[in-house]
Amino acid sequence: EMEARELNIGFVSRMTRAEVLAPMWRSITFASIIAMVGVVGIMALIWVLQRQRKAIRGFIRQSEQARSDRAIDYFFKLPFVAMSTISPVTKRFIRFNDEVCAVTGYSREELATMTWFDLMAPSEVSRISLEVARIYRHETDGIAFESNIRRKDSRDITLVVDLRCVRRDDGSVEFLLAIAR
Repeated sequence: EMEARELNIGFVSRMTRAEVLAPMWRSITFASIIAMVGVVGIMALIWVLQRQRKAIRGFIRQSEQARSDRAIDYFFKLPFVAMSTISPVTKRFIRFNDEVCAVTGYSREELATMTWFDLMAPSEVSRISLEVARIYRHETDGIAFESNIRRKDSRDITLVVDLRCVRRDDGSVEFLLAIAR
């Protein structure tokens, strides 16, 4: 009988440093790519959220503006009160109600081409211009005064005018709101 002998065979392998470190570098590269993708993903998510937030703020602003416009429309339709908005640059009527036409005797088309100074007696223009200048100098947001105006039929009438300004965020005058009785 043959005795079973144990056979010990051993292998000696020689590996370079690069071969030993290669799996580690592959893992580090893979982890770095995953981290970069994650960072880019988070940045994209933040960008999308900021855009949505900005869009929501825009919708809220539009909603508030629409609500404000409805309120102004309501006031413009009130009878017995002449109401108009006036451009601070051209001094022309931007918007006015039917009562302004009734008080002045001018049609909508005629008033749309006029400035509010066109309605005033020449002696009133300088006095009222000095008062209005206070609005532009930020001394006040509104003034009240009596003014003589000349109607289309050449009759002079006296009105009590309350003139208020609506300012932009930077403080400049967006428009003037005039209410006359």
